[in-house]
Amino acid sequence: MKDGVFILFCLLVIIGCTPQSTQVANIDYGEDFVYLDLTKVDFDKTITVDDILDDVRAIKLETTDSSLLGHIRHIVFGNDYIYVHDTYSEGCIAIFSQDGSFVKRLSKGNGPEDISYVADITFDEANNRLVVFQPPVVKFFTPDGHYISDFNTNLSGLHIAKYGDGYLFAQDPYQNKLHQYCIVRTDSVFQVENVFPLDKVFVPYLTYNTFVPLNNNNLAVVQPFNPTVYKMSDTMLIPHCYLDFGDYLFATEDVHTLDDLKDEFVGEAYSFVGLFNETSNYQFYRVEKAHLPFAFIYYNTTTGKIRKGIDINESLTDLVCIVSDFAGTYDDYFVRCFSWDNCDYDYMMNVMNDNVGNLPQDVVDKVKNLKEDDNPLIILYKLKDLPADTIPE
Repeated sequence: MKDGVFILFCLLVIIGCTPQSTQVANIDYGEDFVYLDLTKVDFDKTITVDDILDDVRAIKLETTDSSLLGHIRHIVFGNDYIYVHDTYSEGCIAIFSQDGSFVKRLSKGNGPEDISYVADITFDEANNRLVVFQPPVVKFFTPDGHYISDFNTNLSGLHIAKYGDGYLFAQDPYQNKLHQYCIVRTDSVFQVENVFPLDKVFVPYLTYNTFVPLNNNNLAVVQPFNPTVYKMSDTMLIPHCYLDFGDYLFATEDVHTLDDLKDEFVGEAYSFVGLFNETSNYQFYRVEKAHLPFAFIYYNTTTGKIRKGIDINESLTDLVCIVSDFAGTYDDYFVRCFSWDNCDYDYMMNVMNDNVGNLPQDVVDKVKNLKEDDNPLIILYKLKDLPADTIPE
């Protein structure tokens, strides 16, 4: 890979701000609403493979001259294929089979069947097609990458997601008529049905929202530095989970520029940087403490147990839990990537040899065979019942 996955970790520390969330009056949070009291969590605890992993799988993405990946922005699993949105100069969407074999790259160019700038991708399972958002145009492709058609949505934005029979778009405030950050819901032919305005503290060009698949074909909206994750409904955003940092919550009221952000994000302040995933039994969060290494929060929605781990650079046992901007889920697995990019190769090999004993042998073999310039491994892992730290009453 030419651009390292690890670069994302540095960037996420300085990406955008949104205000603190408080509970909204007159909203029924529902039975699945999760409140996490993080003031009572020991943030000095760590996690190991034995602590958390029920199953680990690794998919090695084939490396060829045509499949070589650049900076990865998003990974999407379809019914039969894996779609990687990256920044490689010869085309920014690569298609792999689910065993990691390279299939093709979508053609880059300005023709009707080509793609140029891509904001985001999603997969429409109901219609079995890949959806590429090239603002303001949406292009449709067969699962194996053959062009079907396109449609001018007249929408700008940074992210797209399939929602019900229609779509969701995260709008850029500099490019939409509302002049504020919002989520736009459309029908199947991209007619706007609802707009969800989002108040925020505004750091120009750095604030963004992402969509997270939830159970039961639902979606969540996640904002960096906002401790509330919202679930979508047809008419409103409903709080889905809330992280209570108490007096240690990073305050954003006075943050309006990047310099303000750097000045404020110091000391003992914690923040939720907006990386959140959910499987049928677990929720995953990434939090920051000032400029120190980030932490993982794993919450068991069935038992109410919470577990925390720290910096991924400690060992390979933490590297299998690597977090990135394209973190997601597939079936009941969390999805991460592992790459040697921007690492001291000899040092990482020594660390790996000291810590791979608890990993499945096929995963160990794939990691050991990974070369410095190879495409990354996709790591899929399922959590087992967490043995530690029930949330205090």
